[in-house]
Amino acid sequence: MPFSKVENDLHLYRDDSTGAIINTDHNSYNQYVSSRKNKENLKNQQIMQGEEIKNIKNEISEIKSLIVELLNETRRN
Repeated sequence: MPFSKVENDLHLYRDDSTGAIINTDHNSYNQYVSSRKNKENLKNQQIMQGEEIKNIKNEISEIKSLIVELLNETRRN
């Protein structure tokens, strides 16, 4: 496969048979992959926190209902 250097860039080459651009800068690629993973992890963490908040709200609502029920029982007696 013959490659041609892309002008004004140290790490880019063009595959002459397919026209594809190939980046040989492995450090930049690894940084890119790492940042994508970090963004995905942050997104997953935010989803989990949202679910935890929803669960806490449901539990508080249940506690409030039980308190109201308990108060109504004590008023009846």
